[in-house]
Amino acid sequence: MASPFSIVRFLGNATRAILRGDARQLYFDVRNRLRRVDLEYVSVADLGLPADVAHFHSQSGGDLLRQVFARLPIPKGSVALDFGSGKGGAIISLHQFGFAEIRGVELSEPLVAVARENMRRLGLERARFFVSDAAKFRELDDVTHIYLYNPFPCPVVADVIRNIESSLAAAPRELHVVYRNALCQDLFDRSARFTPVSRFTRDRHEWRIWKSVTPGSR
Repeated sequence: MASPFSIVRFLGNATRAILRGDARQLYFDVRNRLRRVDLEYVSVADLGLPADVAHFHSQSGGDLLRQVFARLPIPKGSVALDFGSGKGGAIISLHQFGFAEIRGVELSEPLVAVARENMRRLGLERARFFVSDAAKFRELDDVTHIYLYNPFPCPVVADVIRNIESSLAAAPRELHVVYRNALCQDLFDRSARFTPVSRFTRDRHEWRIWKSVTPGSR
């Protein structure tokens, strides 16, 4: 049974979507609620994770994410990866696109269990989840699109970037990074492997998009 807090939170989000005239976001929220999909907020303390490697869980799926990915080229066979995928809210939205597979990397095993159940409830079959420390995750060589919603502190982001750079060196390809609430954006800006594509502010957050480049070509 849903807690009173979760119901109040849902009604607040629904009200804001109505006031914005955002029918797609309202549909996303209501559909998931009716299918008993759990995308509720979870604090770092409740997750039992140290604050130096993880942030709280707050889902980021919905129409705004759809709009951002609709701007990007997504060739046939593309593979998306969500670092800090939580309960899979963003992965639900990414199923609208033609990705061959959508992967989630998440440190919390309980959150991954919820995400897998959410996919089952919605009948989404192209999702694959990894219980892993993002800083140590290196299965990246076929990934073409990466998404982050401020999932962990900057030292972890730095390790993730080094792993992506190594992957791009081993398997050169076009890769896009979408970073929502981009608090560690300077780490991507300093990388010789990325060039900025877009930057904008929505939902009170800074969004940044980068594309991979050959070092020295910028």
